[in-house]
Amino acid sequence: FANYFIFYSLLKNNLTEIEPIRLTLPLFTVLLVFILSFFFTVYEDERNYAILFLAIIASISLIIAHRRKNRILFNKYALAAIIGSVLFAFELVLSKPILSYYNPLTFYFLRSLWVFIFTWIFFHANLTTLSSVKSMRSKSLIFFIAVTAVLVRIIIYYGYTTYGIIFTTTLLILASVFTYIFAAIFLKEKITIKQ
Repeated sequence: FANYFIFYSLLKNNLTEIEPIRLTLPLFTVLLVFILSFFFTVYEDERNYAILFLAIIASISLIIAHRRKNRILFNKYALAAIIGSVLFAFELVLSKPILSYYNPLTFYFLRSLWVFIFTWIFFHANLTTLSSVKSMRSKSLIFFIAVTAVLVRIIIYYGYTTYGIIFTTTLLILASVFTYIFAAIFLKEKITIKQ
């Protein structure tokens, strides 16, 4: 359902208008798992206040750095993006107890299978087939993106089971900071204060 809300939000808004709202996902994830840590034993190890503080600061900084013209457009499509982010946060948080029964690859396969079945049932008339993609380069790119997405999700799930959701989410947020630092060091790019 989260994907549906995100795609709905893109009907009238550009990706650049929705991206600052989508960046609320780490903040929702961190806050949700922290709240649940007081009610469910599976999340008890997520109550590290130092990492929580760092995660909240990093999440808010990420949102602020990606605002356009000092405002975030708010309409029903933006609200759909927020709902999508909250639903994605629930999905990520609920994955931790499931990962105690399945390894990350199996869980991601089952999750993807469920999404495929749901998408096929409700949207199969609007789907294009891979055979409609004529270029071999495009097909290779689609395959590469799919494999990369699977690897990234498996690494995230491994991080959830090994280090916890809040710590893993914080590391993912900080990845964008390292992108700017390495761009400045190795590519000699100028970094603005906002970045």
